[in-house]
Amino acid sequence: MKYIILIFSLILTTAFCKAQIGSSNTNGNGKKNEVSISEISINGMPIIGTEEALVLQHLGQPTLTEDYYFEMDEVMAKKHSYNGFLFYAANGFVDSFEMTSENYTFTNHKIKIGDNISVLESIYPLSYASRRQHLLGGSIGLDYNDLDGYATIYFDVSNKITLIVSGVR
Repeated sequence: MKYIILIFSLILTTAFCKAQIGSSNTNGNGKKNEVSISEISINGMPIIGTEEALVLQHLGQPTLTEDYYFEMDEVMAKKHSYNGFLFYAANGFVDSFEMTSENYTFTNHKIKIGDNISVLESIYPLSYASRRQHLLGGSIGLDYNDLDGYATIYFDVSNKITLIVSGVR
């Protein structure tokens, strides 16, 4: 009797494992496009790793500047907020950003909030094919090929881009 229960448990466990493999919420093979950090730009200006002062000069006076503590790096930083855009700068250099307004463009491809994600299919085909979807929308991920970093483009249920975030890990 013990052997029957053991065999039944092994078969059941194997079936559950196979079901988990098949239920991935990506559309493709999980591969992402890799981009150079120099391609990550806002309104035509490379941003990640750029001097904080240059970005402030390019974007103008922020609506709000706050001190921010990066726990992982144990360093104080600045959080500069604009209407629909914010960036974090640590040690005088931009570390990450969030874009939520159509007033800004992302990369030299001029991707904007409100664009349909179909514009990304020809630009980032691997990431587009591997996009993650759920009930409220989804995301498309990019990895940097020259730095440990990422960019993620979020979209809603109507496939409109709603948020773009990028930063170093």
